[in-house]
Amino acid sequence: MQPAHFKAHHTGICTFSRLEISHMLWTLFVILLVLWLLGWIGFHALGAYIHIVLILALVVLCIQLFSGRRAV
Repeated sequence: MQPAHFKAHHTGICTFSRLEISHMLWTLFVILLVLWLLGWIGFHALGAYIHIVLILALVVLCIQLFSGRRAV
């Protein structure tokens, strides 16, 4: 028997509904935010490196978004 949050299609592939994905993303966001705040408040020496990595990740993300897909 499958869990209630799975919807089985005739192909046998299980998918999540949009609401379930939204809840999952918000949960992930909150967990990451709490961990980030703990690192920022509690571990100042390591927290600086985490902030640098976050800034680098944002820069790379922006570059990827603005450059778009390249033809292969």
